[in-house]
Amino acid sequence: MSQIQIPRELLVGFLDEAEESLASVEPLFVQLESRSSDKQALDRIFRPIHSIKGNAAYFGLMRVKEISHRMESVMEQLRQGRRRIDRETVGGLLRGLDALRTLFARAREEAPQEAHPEEFAPLCRDLERLATRTDSAHPESDSVFESSQPPDSTFPLDLPPGERAPEKRRDRSMRIPEASMDHFLEQIGELMGLEEQFRYLGKRLVSGTDLEGATADLRQAVEQFGHLSTKLSGSVLELRRIEARPLLQKVVRICRDLAGATGKSIEPLVQGEDVRIDKSYLELLDAPLVHMVRNSCDHGLETASERIAKGKPPTGTVMVTLSELDESVVMEVTDDGRGLDLPALRRKGIELGMVREDAAFSENDAIQILFRSGVSTAASVTEISGRGVGMDVVKREIEGAGGKIEAKNRPGLGCTFLVTLPRSVTTRITDGFLFRCGADRFVIPMRLVIETFPMENAVISRLPEGGETILFRGSMLRLVQPQDLLDTPTTEGGPGVFVRIKAKDMDFVLRVEEVLGVQRTVIKPMEEFCRAGGLFAGAALVGDGGLALVASEEGLASWLRN
Repeated sequence: MSQIQIPRELLVGFLDEAEESLASVEPLFVQLESRSSDKQALDRIFRPIHSIKGNAAYFGLMRVKEISHRMESVMEQLRQGRRRIDRETVGGLLRGLDALRTLFARAREEAPQEAHPEEFAPLCRDLERLATRTDSAHPESDSVFESSQPPDSTFPLDLPPGERAPEKRRDRSMRIPEASMDHFLEQIGELMGLEEQFRYLGKRLVSGTDLEGATADLRQAVEQFGHLSTKLSGSVLELRRIEARPLLQKVVRICRDLAGATGKSIEPLVQGEDVRIDKSYLELLDAPLVHMVRNSCDHGLETASERIAKGKPPTGTVMVTLSELDESVVMEVTDDGRGLDLPALRRKGIELGMVREDAAFSENDAIQILFRSGVSTAASVTEISGRGVGMDVVKREIEGAGGKIEAKNRPGLGCTFLVTLPRSVTTRITDGFLFRCGADRFVIPMRLVIETFPMENAVISRLPEGGETILFRGSMLRLVQPQDLLDTPTTEGGPGVFVRIKAKDMDFVLRVEEVLGVQRTVIKPMEEFCRAGGLFAGAALVGDGGLALVASEEGLASWLRN
C-alpha cells in the first residue's frame, strides 16, 4: 500500500495552530500551581492537548502523539481528583510542552524527530509515573525526576540568543479575520476602478482634445491614487498585526522556572498582551525578551533575606510592558532589584581595555560597557545568565531591525531595559524630506525637520577646535556640511538651503544644495549601507525610479555625538 503524501501547507497549518495552542495553555499551568481548584483552567488545557494528540498521527508525528497522550493521561487524573495539583506534576507537564515545541520545530524544518532513540524516554517515563500514581500513594515530599533535563528547565530557553543553533527560514502563515480581508478587497476594487480611469484619461490626452480638462482630471486622479495607496498600505500592515499575547505569556513561565532554580520569590507582571504588533516581532523580540527577563531574575533581583535586610518586600518583581506609539513599538523590562553594579562594570571595562584607570566614569559609560561583547559582572557564572553576557547580541538584533535598546539604572532600586522598534520590521513607511547634495539624493524623516531657511545673510562662525556654528534667531546651532555627514562631494560655496533638524536631543543645521520636496517614503533595508548603528536606515525609491538613502534618527544623533 503506497504512503499517502500530505501537502506541506496542511502540515504548516497544523504546526501553526498547535504552537498557538501551547502558547495559550502554558500560563494556565502556572496558574493551576497557585489555584489548584480552578477546574475551568484544567479543562482549557485538556482540550488543545487532546486535539494535538488526535491530529499528530495523521501527519506521522508519532512521538508527538505519544507525549501528548501521556500528558492527557496525567491531566485526566487531575480532572477526576485522583491526583492533587502540585509543583512536581505541573513541572512534568511543562516539560511535556517543551518537548512538543521541540518536535514541532523539527517537523517544520523536516528534520528527524529525535536526536537519538532515548531522547524523550526519561520524559515519557516521568509522565507515565505521574499518570499511574494517585494521591494515596503519592509521597508528601517532592520527588526527583528522572529526566534528561534538570527539573523545571525550559527546552527553548536554555541558550542566550547568540548561542542558538542557526534555524532554517520557516514556512510562515497567519490567520486573518474575514472582516479585514473584506475591507482589503473593497480597496482593491477601488484600485481597479482607478486603473480604468487612468486608461480613459490616457486616451483623452493622446487624442489631444480638451487637454486642459484632461490635465485637471489627471491631477485629481493622481491625488485620489495617493489617498488610496495610503489606505492600502495601512490595510496591508494591519493584516500583519496580531496580539502580543504569545510573546508576553512566556514571561510567567520563565519567572516560575527561575524562582525554583534560584530559590527566590519572584512576581511577574505583564502589561500589553492585547497590543497588536507586526507578526514578525513575535520571533524578533523572543530571544531579547527571554535573555533580559532571565538576567533580571537571576542577577537583578536579590534573595528574600537580602531584600528584607534592605527594607524591601521579600518578593521581587519583574514587569514587562509592551505598548505602541504612532511610529514605534516599545517594550520595557523592569525589575526592582539591586540595579547595575557600576564599580564592577568599571573594573570590567579596565580589564578589557575599554576604560583607562585614570579616566572619569559616568553611568552612561557603564551602560555602554554593558552592551559590549564579553562583559559580565557576575561573581560566578551560572547556567542561567550573567549580567551583561549576551547583551551585545540583543543590541545587535534590535538595531538590525532598525530599533534601539537603552538601559536606565536605579542603583539599589532596579534596572529598566527599553526596546524601541518601528511599527513594521519588514517595510517602514514614513513622510520623507527629500533633498540633493552633489549628484546624490537623500531622505530625512519629515518629523525630524523643524524648518528650512535661505543661506543669504547667514552668520557663520568657525570654532578653534574645528567645525562651524550658525547664528539663528539668537541661538548658536552646530552647522554640518553635507560632505562631512553624507560623505558626498558637493559644490563648494554654491547655492543651497539650510535645514534645521532635531534628532533626539541634538539640534543642528544641515546645508543641502537643493530641496526636492516631501514624499511618502517606503524604507527598505540595504545591508551595504545600513550596518547596525550606522547613519542610514535603508533606501527609498524616488519618482524617477532612482534611489535615495534614508537617514535614521538614531544614526544622525550618534554621528553628532561622536
